[in-house]
Amino acid sequence: MGYSRKWEYKIETVGVTFGNWQTDKMNKMGEEGWEAVGLFFSSEKSQVYILLKREKFGVIMVPSPPSPQPTVAPMCPTCGQPLTFVQQYGRWYCYNCKKYP
Repeated sequence: MGYSRKWEYKIETVGVTFGNWQTDKMNKMGEEGWEAVGLFFSSEKSQVYILLKREKFGVIMVPSPPSPQPTVAPMCPTCGQPLTFVQQYGRWYCYNCKKYP
Protein backbone atom coordinates (compact mmCIF):
# COMPACT_ATOMS: atom_id res chain seq x y z
CA MET A 1 0.00 0.00 0.00
CA GLY A 2 1.50 3.36 -1.01
CA TYR A 3 1.42 6.63 0.86
CA SER A 4 0.67 10.12 -0.41
CA ARG A 5 3.62 12.43 0.12
CA LYS A 6 2.91 16.09 0.86
CA TRP A 7 5.12 18.83 -0.60
CA GLU A 8 5.56 22.54 -0.07
CA TYR A 9 6.98 24.88 -2.69
CA LYS A 10 8.56 28.30 -2.82
CA ILE A 11 10.11 30.58 -5.42
CA GLU A 12 13.33 32.44 -4.70
CA THR A 13 14.61 35.43 -6.66
CA VAL A 14 18.27 34.95 -7.43
CA GLY A 15 19.03 38.08 -9.46
CA VAL A 16 20.66 38.47 -12.83
CA THR A 17 23.94 36.70 -12.14
CA PHE A 18 25.10 33.97 -9.80
CA GLY A 19 27.78 34.60 -7.20
CA ASN A 20 29.04 33.28 -3.87
CA TRP A 21 26.12 34.69 -1.89
CA GLN A 22 23.62 32.84 -4.10
CA THR A 23 25.59 29.61 -3.70
CA ASP A 24 25.71 30.07 0.08
CA LYS A 25 21.98 30.79 0.12
CA MET A 26 21.20 27.69 -1.97
CA ASN A 27 23.42 25.50 0.26
CA LYS A 28 21.60 26.80 3.36
CA MET A 29 18.22 26.03 1.78
CA GLY A 30 19.50 22.56 0.83
CA GLU A 31 20.40 21.93 4.48
CA GLU A 32 16.81 22.92 5.35
CA GLY A 33 15.52 20.22 2.99
CA TRP A 34 14.76 22.40 -0.05
CA GLU A 35 15.53 21.00 -3.50
CA ALA A 36 15.75 23.14 -6.64
CA VAL A 37 13.34 21.69 -9.21
CA GLY A 38 13.04 24.50 -11.75
CA LEU A 39 14.70 27.64 -13.05
CA PHE A 40 12.83 30.53 -14.65
CA PHE A 41 14.01 33.72 -16.30
CA SER A 42 11.96 36.88 -16.59
CA SER A 43 13.21 38.95 -19.53
CA GLU A 44 10.83 41.70 -18.47
CA LYS A 45 12.51 42.14 -15.07
CA SER A 46 15.89 40.57 -15.93
CA GLN A 47 15.53 38.25 -12.96
CA VAL A 48 16.27 34.58 -12.41
CA TYR A 49 13.83 32.62 -10.24
CA ILE A 50 14.40 29.20 -8.71
CA LEU A 51 11.47 26.91 -7.88
CA LEU A 52 12.17 24.85 -4.75
CA LYS A 53 10.27 22.04 -3.06
CA ARG A 54 10.59 19.96 0.09
CA GLU A 55 8.55 17.34 1.83
CA LYS A 56 6.18 18.73 4.44
CA PHE A 57 6.97 17.71 7.98
CA GLY A 58 4.37 17.13 10.65
CA VAL A 59 1.85 15.94 8.08
CA ILE A 60 0.20 12.63 8.74
CA MET A 61 0.84 10.27 5.86
CA VAL A 62 -2.46 9.01 4.54
CA PRO A 63 -2.47 5.64 2.79
CA SER A 64 -3.48 5.78 -0.85
CA PRO A 65 -6.78 4.03 -1.42
CA PRO A 66 -6.38 0.60 -3.01
CA SER A 67 -7.11 0.38 -6.69
CA PRO A 68 -10.47 -1.21 -7.31
CA GLN A 69 -10.18 -4.63 -8.87
CA PRO A 70 -12.76 -5.26 -11.57
CA THR A 71 -14.99 -8.24 -10.91
CA VAL A 72 -15.34 -9.49 -14.50
CA ALA A 73 -12.09 -10.60 -16.11
CA PRO A 74 -11.70 -9.51 -19.73
CA MET A 75 -10.39 -11.95 -22.30
CA CYS A 76 -6.95 -11.74 -23.90
CA PRO A 77 -7.27 -10.25 -27.41
CA THR A 78 -4.48 -12.55 -28.65
CA CYS A 79 -5.35 -16.01 -27.27
CA GLY A 80 -8.90 -15.55 -25.92
CA GLN A 81 -8.04 -16.80 -22.40
CA PRO A 82 -9.16 -14.84 -19.31
CA LEU A 83 -6.77 -12.14 -18.11
CA THR A 84 -5.60 -11.79 -14.50
CA PHE A 85 -5.55 -8.38 -12.82
CA VAL A 86 -2.12 -7.64 -11.27
CA GLN A 87 -2.80 -5.28 -8.36
CA GLN A 88 0.85 -4.18 -8.04
CA TYR A 89 0.86 -2.72 -11.57
CA GLY A 90 -2.85 -1.97 -11.89
CA ARG A 91 -2.96 -3.86 -15.20
CA TRP A 92 -4.38 -7.03 -16.72
CA TYR A 93 -1.93 -9.84 -17.56
CA CYS A 94 -2.26 -12.92 -19.76
CA TYR A 95 -0.49 -15.91 -18.19
CA ASN A 96 -1.07 -17.93 -21.36
CA CYS A 97 0.71 -15.37 -23.63
CA LYS A 98 2.99 -14.24 -20.76
CA LYS A 99 2.45 -10.56 -21.55
CA TYR A 100 0.31 -7.51 -20.85
CA PRO A 101 -2.09 -7.08 -23.78
